[in-house]
Amino acid sequence: VDVLAKLVSFDTRNDGPQKKPGKECPEYINSILNEYGFQTEVLESDGYHTAFGRRGQGSFKILFIAHYDVVPFGEGWKTEPLLLKVEGDKAYGRGTCDDKGNIASLLLLAEKLAETDLPCSVMIAVTGDEEIGGRNGAFMLKDWLIKQGLFPDYIVIADGLHQQIIHRRRNILPAFFKIKEKPSKIKGTAETVRFATETYGTDSRHSAYMRPGVDRHAMLTASKYLDIHPEAVVTDVRGGFVKSNVVPDWAEMDVIHPDPSGTEVT
Repeated sequence: VDVLAKLVSFDTRNDGPQKKPGKECPEYINSILNEYGFQTEVLESDGYHTAFGRRGQGSFKILFIAHYDVVPFGEGWKTEPLLLKVEGDKAYGRGTCDDKGNIASLLLLAEKLAETDLPCSVMIAVTGDEEIGGRNGAFMLKDWLIKQGLFPDYIVIADGLHQQIIHRRRNILPAFFKIKEKPSKIKGTAETVRFATETYGTDSRHSAYMRPGVDRHAMLTASKYLDIHPEAVVTDVRGGFVKSNVVPDWAEMDVIHPDPSGTEVT
């Protein structure tokens, strides 16, 4: 709890260029990892910092990764966001759930590992830009690990609700767009189609919790619509887009179905 309180006390709000987290939090994380025999360093990319520690020399490598940046405070707080408050079995403070509580768990893991003779190489990384996409955190870390010959055999992502374990391979949904260089005119029938995301058993919109074949992703449904109507021309796409790892609640497309007898549209 003391470690979590210290982590929460760091103002690590991440609001893009307007406000980046400082270096103090990753330095604090590394100071604890040092106590438990980890070799540490702070990696930097475009003003964002990643705490990194490694212990053990085995050929099998495992990486535990979390993030210390948090979203802006917002409104409706009844407690001080940067002051941890524990009531019963609940802890209040910005980042206690996402994701500083998980960092505290990883530091407890580091303490336990210090008591063992590791047969493998264990790495712990805590990035500072997950909330805006991870370009200078996880992406940078991947390239750095490859250059160092440390790319892991297995990765545990310590991020999520209630420390629920999700076991799966993760990838990015590829999307391809063809855009005309100049505006053109087409005759046809205009239509706006709307698609909704539907999940079963959870209200989370984090992409990690989506189950293909069970849940309905608004953009995947939109893609299926275009498969069924390959002649359709999309003129605009809108949706409840937040960031790359959040599934939008809804998506809309303005489309034109070509028809020589229809209305001319630019």
